[in-house]
Amino acid sequence: MARFKQPALSALCILLAAALGNCWLKGEDRLPSPTELTLQVHFIEEEITLDGHLNEEVWKTAPFATGFWQLTPLDRAPATERTEVRVLQDDKYLYFGIMLYDSDPEGIVALDMRRDAGLGNDDFVGLYLDTYHDHRNFYYFSTNPLGTRRDGIVTDARFYNTSWDGIWECRSVVTAEGWSTEIKIPFSTLRFGGELPMTWGFNVSRSIRRKQERAFWAPIPRELGRPGTWRGELFGHLSGIQSDASPSKWEIEPYALVGTSRHFQTNSSDSRWDWGGDVHYHFTPNLRADLSFNTDFAQVEADQEVVNLTRFPLFFPEKREFFLDNAGLFNVGYSEELMMFYSRRIGLTEGRPTPLAASGKVSGRVGPYSLGFLSVQTDATQLVDSGTPVETEPSTNYSVLRVKRDLLTNSSMGAILTSKQQTDGNYQRLVGVDGNLWFTPYLKGELLVAGTLHNDRSRNDIAATGRLLYSKSDISAELTHYSLGPDFNPEVGFVQENNLRHTMGAVSYTRWLNSRGIRAIIWNASTAYDTLYEGEFYGRVATLGVDFDLQSGDLFRYLYSQEDRRLYESVSIGPARIGGGDYQNPSHLFQVETNPSRTFSFIGTYRQMDYWTGERRENSFAGSFRPVAPLAVDLIYSYNQVDHPSARFEAHTLSNRILYAFSTDLFVKSFIQWNNLDNRLSTNLLFSYQYRPGSDLYIVYNEIQNRFNDQGFEPTDRVLMVKLTFNLRF
Repeated sequence: MARFKQPALSALCILLAAALGNCWLKGEDRLPSPTELTLQVHFIEEEITLDGHLNEEVWKTAPFATGFWQLTPLDRAPATERTEVRVLQDDKYLYFGIMLYDSDPEGIVALDMRRDAGLGNDDFVGLYLDTYHDHRNFYYFSTNPLGTRRDGIVTDARFYNTSWDGIWECRSVVTAEGWSTEIKIPFSTLRFGGELPMTWGFNVSRSIRRKQERAFWAPIPRELGRPGTWRGELFGHLSGIQSDASPSKWEIEPYALVGTSRHFQTNSSDSRWDWGGDVHYHFTPNLRADLSFNTDFAQVEADQEVVNLTRFPLFFPEKREFFLDNAGLFNVGYSEELMMFYSRRIGLTEGRPTPLAASGKVSGRVGPYSLGFLSVQTDATQLVDSGTPVETEPSTNYSVLRVKRDLLTNSSMGAILTSKQQTDGNYQRLVGVDGNLWFTPYLKGELLVAGTLHNDRSRNDIAATGRLLYSKSDISAELTHYSLGPDFNPEVGFVQENNLRHTMGAVSYTRWLNSRGIRAIIWNASTAYDTLYEGEFYGRVATLGVDFDLQSGDLFRYLYSQEDRRLYESVSIGPARIGGGDYQNPSHLFQVETNPSRTFSFIGTYRQMDYWTGERRENSFAGSFRPVAPLAVDLIYSYNQVDHPSARFEAHTLSNRILYAFSTDLFVKSFIQWNNLDNRLSTNLLFSYQYRPGSDLYIVYNEIQNRFNDQGFEPTDRVLMVKLTFNLRF
């Protein structure tokens, strides 16, 4: 019988000990499955004083969830600080009490008090509520140690609507042990369904900013990337929710507005007194009707000033509240590129507002179906530019019908119909079907086929798209193809360019180091090939980039791009005129992002490119200064220098936003913008006070100045308005 020599035996013992030790550690830190993560909601009858302190007796006796797992910097390692989450409810509200222990309370970062601030720069806690328990749609609520509120809705684990503002309350406080928060969410803010008692999908995230640490109660594999945090099938569960705490059937939000405006070029003034409002009716907790009369958006912030030096139309995000609720249901296509419904087409013509006479919407869920119908009627109006009528826009009806059916665990199929009908007889329709299919936990497919129909039948055409998305083991990849007919033109949608067949592939690899000051290195590569719809060569693009993500929170990025493009006719891009022909447009981009949790942070970008046989240099700077929590000063500056045979010019845009928050419910904000190509300086001042949940007071001042004959800026339009809204539920 063979015998082990002493060194071999010693080595074997070491290996066995290491294996046993490793097994013991895995047993100690074994990852829980979603079915093992359940937190029971505790029903109460006494009142909770919302002050951030968890000192009521019911908090002490309620069951709690703990044991968080990192997403970054270490993949599913135990969180470095303890977190405890408790949930209570009464007939009308859900209460969340969260204790976030911290071994270094002095190191807690809290900079922002603005409603809907990003909070990624702060320590924060976030709640994920999958109220349908369908693993694909959920509400998101988050707050920081200052009690700042941020909320949003994720639809189909794809679309994140951060502009949605629900009615809820929050208070936070920093203690010697860390910080704690109390969150109060009315059931009437949520849409939900299920048998009594209900169980919802539930997850909680925590960010410890000084450590660059993000942790979750239900662990999220880092290999799934950021979209992995939206995978509802990975959530834990919130059980014992009583469905008799249903929302109020009726919700009324009237407004009153008084104001004055002056047009300096015509030396005319107008006084305005107006009223209107919204009425909401809940058929069920998860199906609601919304009616809006004389809809007004006076308090909505102006769009970011941009100089368009591309061949394509600009995409601007929706900011108007009526269109934001359940917006993800109507989101079909690829954002900023190809969308079957784009609500910015309604009530805005060439950037100028047209009045909305009445608007209606029904949206929500019935069993496995998601349903949405929206209809808006605009008044006939004369469009005015600096006080001078420029054209007449006829009264127009915009309508959208959306139906979607859940399939399997988190897949779906749907259909969409849009219509634009003008009183002068012109119309346009769109009909489309789409699918969102998960083949494996790491591989997803998306498809869309749509067609447009105009009263001019020669303009009818179709579009077909397909996409595969893959994410696993720090590798993410995408393959997309779409074909858009030359006359495919959804007038209630957004198309960047039609008459196109586009094929694109992209891959990204993340190498996690977490040593020598480097957190991760991310390599990116992509290629695209375009032809016209009939098959003629149109262009190709290849890119290669690398990001250095530092443990300090800073980031350095380099991106090289090579574009070959064939233009079949002349086009105008800014002041330049580009003739038809073949072009090569290589570009280099360098970018620096500093840690945004610092008092002063910035993103600096330099880009140099060949520009249609000319040259273009772009310098941009986005800085943020937060010396104290209530004050935020943001400055965005962009400078483009173009040297082209047809035009030599410089383009400057400057935006300055200053916000001071007296509390999380009261702030004043100024937003000043300027660009030299339009010679326009715009000023927006806003005072906003939420005097009770869902009810607001706004004071708005807008002024536009143009430079005439290089004699300096002179005012052309000036508007002052006061708007009061009130929320009533019964």
